Amino acid sequence: GGATGPLSRINGNRLLLEANATQNFVAVSPSRNFNAGGNFSIDFDLDAGVNDAGSASGDWACLVFGYSTPGAVFVNGSDGVGILFRNTGGIQVFDGGIPVFGGGALPTGPMHVRIEVASGGFGSGSPATVRMFVDGSPVQIGATTTELVKAAGLNGNYITLAGSAFGGASWIHAFDNFSVNATPCIRPSINTLNSFVGQKSQTVDVSIPGSLNAGGAVDVVVSSSNPDVAEPLG
Repeated sequence: GGATGPLSRINGNRLLLEANATQNFVAVSPSRNFNAGGNFSIDFDLDAGVNDAGSASGDWACLVFGYSTPGAVFVNGSDGVGILFRNTGGIQVFDGGIPVFGGGALPTGPMHVRIEVASGGFGSGSPATVRMFVDGSPVQIGATTTELVKAAGLNGNYITLAGSAFGGASWIHAFDNFSVNATPCIRPSINTLNSFVGQKSQTVDVSIPGSLNAGGAVDVVVSSSNPDVAEPLG
């Protein structure tokens, strides 16, 4: 930080990430795992390179999400998904450390970004499908399609917001109106049961999020995909 150093600060309602030749990567990360539900969305307003009047630099701001270790990370330095937004309007997408798409022609200047994720939860190994919309329009983030399918799923949902400035440049990247919304999960106490012929019933507890029945009683139905093998009772 300091008068001439790189810093992150709140200006009005905006988060400003200021990177320069001394510190070419500036990042912040909320100290929270946003894992309330496997189906979630992330919304924010972004202006990458506020002070890049010609939007000519390939430097970038980025969002990293869906990773399992607390703390800020580089755009391709997690087990989640990283998306960078260049001052020029291009993007690059990473599945963990692997680049899966680069290119695009997003608006330069302020824009609204929405990320939508559909998955079976965190740490379950089920695939996670990620879609991105800019100013309401779908944007390609997969290798050949608009959606990115992360085959191994997500193991957590820590988040990083970051900005860069390379080659001696100094850029300000602005984030605003950031929010995360999720559909809370209904969770079993265990995900796998091992049994054998003649074994008696085993107990599984099912927990619901408090918000689900905050307004009144709800019914939770537990069923078996193969009742000849196992059938829920109670």
